[in-house]
Order: sequence, then C-alpha cells, then structure tokens
Amino acid sequence: MLFLFLLHLLFFIYSIFYKDLSKDISSVKIFPNPANEVINLSFELKQSDDMQIKILDLAGRECYQQYLGQISGHQAHQIDISALKKGSYVLILDGQRNHLVKSVNVN
Repeated sequence: MLFLFLLHLLFFIYSIFYKDLSKDISSVKIFPNPANEVINLSFELKQSDDMQIKILDLAGRECYQQYLGQISGHQAHQIDISALKKGSYVLILDGQRNHLVKSVNVN
C-alpha cells in the first residue's frame, strides 16, 4: 500500500515537473479509461514535433512503444492493449519539445 502511494506521488511530481514541456499539446483525450483491449488517444499538436507514444508499467518497464514521426495538428491513434495485464500504467507522449504523462488503467 505504501509502495502504491509513493508511486502515485512520484507520478504526480513527474507530471508537474514536465508541465511546461507540453505547452504545444492540447485537447488530450484518452478513452475508454479503464479499457480492456483498445485505448483511443487523441490530441492537438500546435507545432511540428518528432513524437512517440510509450506505455510503462508501474515498475517502469516499457510495455508498448509506437514511433509517430514528425507530426502536427489533430492526431488520433488506437493503441492495442490486449496483451497488457490488469492494472495501472503510465502513458507517455514524448517528443523533442513536448512531454506529457497520463495514467491508464487496464481491466
């Protein structure tokens, strides 16, 4: 229980630290959350950036990675999570100038 509390606290601090690095990302939607097989991720990227999507488990292991390339504008992506075990995960939208962290739950 203490471990989960500390992990959530670190996640919160991490999100605050990187807040300024996601200034070009807006209108982020992740649905359904929690999910069983597929997560839909949509967002608006104001300026072009070399982006990728990562999903990490709570131990920090990378469970999913998708390189999106140099993108801008409205983005919509489906992520297959059917291979992930039930639990909480961290979704990271990462670029050269942008970095956004969100939580995702798998049923």
